[in-house]
Amino acid sequence: MATLDLLRWIPLIPLGAAVFNIFIGSKLGKTSAGMLASLAVGASFAIALYVFWLLPANGVFKDALYTWIDSGALQVKLSFQVDALTAVMLLIVTGIGFLFMSIRSATWVMTKTWRASSFISIYSSSSC
Repeated sequence: MATLDLLRWIPLIPLGAAVFNIFIGSKLGKTSAGMLASLAVGASFAIALYVFWLLPANGVFKDALYTWIDSGALQVKLSFQVDALTAVMLLIVTGIGFLFMSIRSATWVMTKTWRASSFISIYSSSSC
């Protein structure tokens, strides 16, 4: 089981963009907030594609963030783990999320408020 520190960024980049758009998106405007949300989901797709490219056929990548409980033989860690099936699902979720939710919705977001792009980023982050 190999370690890869990029796994945490797949859900955190769209989540960070959503938080940024919620608090500062009104100052950016509709177009800039939509572009930020699109770029965040696109960056997650690029990282997922890179992880998929690096993953061996029977391999597993693990990204341990921290140990939550350490009591004798019991160790509970907060971590991300990616195997072959997870890598394919990450590509589907982030790829479709980037193509449909970001690019297609960009025209819809431009007619709505800046908060709509925040919701797109939150959806993409929670799907990962």
